[in-house]
Amino acid sequence: MKRLIGCLSLTAVLAMPRVGAASNPEPPLAAPVVVVEGATPAGDPATTSLTAVGATSVSGPTMAGVAGGLANLTLSTSGVGSFNDTLALRGFSNTPIFGDPAVTVYLDDVPLGSYFTVPTELPGITAAELHRGPGQGMRFGSVGSAGVLQLMSSEVTSGGSVGAAFGSDGMRAVSASAAGSGGPVRAEVSAAYRRQDGFLQDTVLGRRVDGRETSSALAHFVVRPAGGPFEVSVVANVWRARDGEQPLVPLGGPWFEVARAVAGETHIDAANLGLTVASDTAWGRMSATTSFNDWRMGPYLEVLDFGPAELLNDARLTQRALNEELRFSSAKGAAVAWHAGAFFSGTRTEGAFTRAFGSYVVEQSDYVIDGDRLAAYGEAERNLGAGFKAGLGLRVETVRKTFDRTEQAPQTGEIGLAGRSSALLPKATLRYSPAAGTELFATAEAGYKPGGYSGFTANRALAAFGPERSWGGEAGASEGTRDGTFKTTLRAFGYQITGYQIERSFATHALSDDYLVVNAPRARTLGAELELAWTPRPGLRLEASAGLTQAELQRFTDPYTGISYSGKTPPYVAPFNGRVSVAYGRARGWFVGADLIEKGRTYYTEGEDLQFGQRATALVSARAGYEAGRWRVAVTGDNLTDVRYYSLISPGTGYGSPGDPRTWAMEATLRY
Repeated sequence: MKRLIGCLSLTAVLAMPRVGAASNPEPPLAAPVVVVEGATPAGDPATTSLTAVGATSVSGPTMAGVAGGLANLTLSTSGVGSFNDTLALRGFSNTPIFGDPAVTVYLDDVPLGSYFTVPTELPGITAAELHRGPGQGMRFGSVGSAGVLQLMSSEVTSGGSVGAAFGSDGMRAVSASAAGSGGPVRAEVSAAYRRQDGFLQDTVLGRRVDGRETSSALAHFVVRPAGGPFEVSVVANVWRARDGEQPLVPLGGPWFEVARAVAGETHIDAANLGLTVASDTAWGRMSATTSFNDWRMGPYLEVLDFGPAELLNDARLTQRALNEELRFSSAKGAAVAWHAGAFFSGTRTEGAFTRAFGSYVVEQSDYVIDGDRLAAYGEAERNLGAGFKAGLGLRVETVRKTFDRTEQAPQTGEIGLAGRSSALLPKATLRYSPAAGTELFATAEAGYKPGGYSGFTANRALAAFGPERSWGGEAGASEGTRDGTFKTTLRAFGYQITGYQIERSFATHALSDDYLVVNAPRARTLGAELELAWTPRPGLRLEASAGLTQAELQRFTDPYTGISYSGKTPPYVAPFNGRVSVAYGRARGWFVGADLIEKGRTYYTEGEDLQFGQRATALVSARAGYEAGRWRVAVTGDNLTDVRYYSLISPGTGYGSPGDPRTWAMEATLRY
């Protein structure tokens, strides 16, 4: 199984009021409400803020829910934890295993490493911000070529909740949270457990084989002595997945039925820890964050039926990282607003892979990739008067990686490689506010994603791939009323890209070359984003978002077949996505809500082959319930029209991961 294509596809039980759904195509039963922000407190109009409003959901938000409905952000999933997830934004995406993320994820101040290590369930997360564009590297140490998604834990000082839920296909979930403060100490702890039988029926074994079971917890402790300038905070996140096999069905065959004599399984254990020490001074704020990530997957057993024999793919993968980030920022109200920082990360990724037909092993190998990343960054913005502000920023970054691979079958061999790449990334911004609530903005910026190594090829000449570099920017406008009842933001963007990284998950000329990453010399992405939120009357909220992306491989020739794919769309990039949501509810009484999520046709090869493309999908979810003081009950439903679609396609195997069918759930929550 060098064609490992996988990821999360969980349907979450969520609370109201909320108006989100999964980004593509898995719609969780709820998600944080999108609050369209023209600018964050940091003053960045490229940021969209999300807030979990109202009662906490039983199982908490999911990554699919957080990503859901955000313009031009799409998540491709295939049902086993977060392994092999791809998150695309503005035409940039990560390759599932070996490339760096296009959108990095932070938990508070803790970077979470490769995208496949990101938790699927997010208890205790109550807010998120999507920082768009490579220029976010002036604010974050770990940044992707397309931006940063920051998840933020609760800041509740007292109280808590307990909840339980059940639903279709054996879904059951429980959760609990507690918060308290005393003197200089504040603490919040959240935990959740969720289980579902899955949807894939194995007619040979006579049971469903893709069950999902996740346990997760988040703790946040803050110590700030009264009147003192220092603050110490600790964040700890742990999660555990005990899933069945990756749900894969033959393309064009039954949606939720297979015939295999062996069932697969996926076990994942992870921990993310962070310690931040911060101090407020007369000139501004400084902080230092030390963090550690530990992600382990094994066993991962995938079973595919190829005629008279079954192919068993077994993978073991771990990633550990130690990070250090220093941040400095000016005091509020300073004539020149500035921030700066430095970042270091040391990462080790270890993988082992076996592919066999029965007892006959056709391939066995293992690899180690070590990486060191060092960056320094800063940005300053000055008020020019008459409503104008101008800013300049610069990021300097260098990345070194080493690669060691050993093959035991079908032949023995070793590969050892090392390489370094660097980037000098400038940024310039201009903003104009002619009136309160109105802002026009423009940004020019450069981006960078390091190169790396593909651990699944035995061909030394094909193992390395180069860095991805981009330059371009965005321009737009935001408008909002003083009372906050209406807010809208429109952005247009364009980027020119060299070395665009493409995953090749299908056979080339040799069996050992069938999964690797290559670079397209030139690519381009253009598009626009529209977001709006309107509260026409108390309790009633309408929201909409839409994203358009035209991504094109301007120059790319298949290095193995000589076929030109110039003018084609890169894999995983949807040309359109959108969301329309309506919710009504008060603090007490009945509440209702509904969402429509649409995603445009998505191709899973650079050849735009219709056989390996998912047509446009439109998914409907709804919820209703009653709130009575501390109690609340709700019934929720997803994919109400029971649309059949693939959440991800593996071209090399001819298999796809079916999206969840129609589901429902009932939940009850008690707050104290």
